[in-house]
Amino acid sequence: MGLLVADLVRRSDRFGVETLLVATLIAIVFVAWRGIRSPRQAGQVALAAVPMGLLGFVIVSAPDFFEGLLLV
Repeated sequence: MGLLVADLVRRSDRFGVETLLVATLIAIVFVAWRGIRSPRQAGQVALAAVPMGLLGFVIVSAPDFFEGLLLV
């Protein structure tokens, strides 16, 4: 889920946010529906979502960062 949200944030300045937002929400709901089995697990997923979103943002932004270093 963190990678999905991070990719949405990273691409929001390049593309229409509405389409990406809808696609990301559908993907998150599908992943949650298939992966979360109990209310306790849902709480754990919610607590992990923010730090994993930040980590996901770093992962999906790394190629752009390194590309910028090579082009300078």
